[in-house]
Amino acid sequence: LQIGALVSLYYTLVNSMWALFGVCACVIVYCVHLNFCVRITYALENKTEGMDAIIAVMDEPRAEDPHFRWKVVNYHIETQASTHTNSHGNTVTSRKEVRVETSTRVHEGTIPSIDQTPAFVPETAVQAMHINTRLELDLSQSNYTKKFHEWVRANKCDTHQDHIFHEEVVQSRRDHVLAVWRPGSLGWLNAYRLANLVCCSVCFRWYAQSQLGEQDFTYRKKCSDIDL
Repeated sequence: LQIGALVSLYYTLVNSMWALFGVCACVIVYCVHLNFCVRITYALENKTEGMDAIIAVMDEPRAEDPHFRWKVVNYHIETQASTHTNSHGNTVTSRKEVRVETSTRVHEGTIPSIDQTPAFVPETAVQAMHINTRLELDLSQSNYTKKFHEWVRANKCDTHQDHIFHEEVVQSRRDHVLAVWRPGSLGWLNAYRLANLVCCSVCFRWYAQSQLGEQDFTYRKKCSDIDL
């Protein structure tokens, strides 16, 4: 009887542990989804109230040239040998190929540009607007792409290259802006974090989306030649 009770207790503990792991996994997935996959989370981090403040936030990227960042990693493959004694007492040599990174090169700068962004027209039919912004660069009259490829070739100092990366951003541009036209009119939005903690964020987002409008806005820059 005692052995049977111990076995039963063991299986109960094992099942409880698996249940706990399952709950923890669900909480982790829930938190990751909220923080990295939900646009309204980013918008709330950039909540701006009052027409003048909103116009200032939306106009700031107009005066800024795009910033670029390039990166490349150089590496080669080496064959490494290791020896060990097997179960029969024999010495066995095994070989494997490993990647050896020898250098990482990074270059940053700005692209001279002329702003061609249209005027921002607030849509005030609703109390607040979730504004999604994008950046479009016209590189047709710029040597930017040519210079990038030249830089990659000039910085090859080993057998192989990868992680070839380039990024162009306007640093003052916000991907998402929650524009509240009249300050203090949507105080209930401050309850979003609380709704997340009690696992009610889905219901909260459905309600918020029914109360908020959505607007897309694109910043456009005509780019000139860069110097290296």
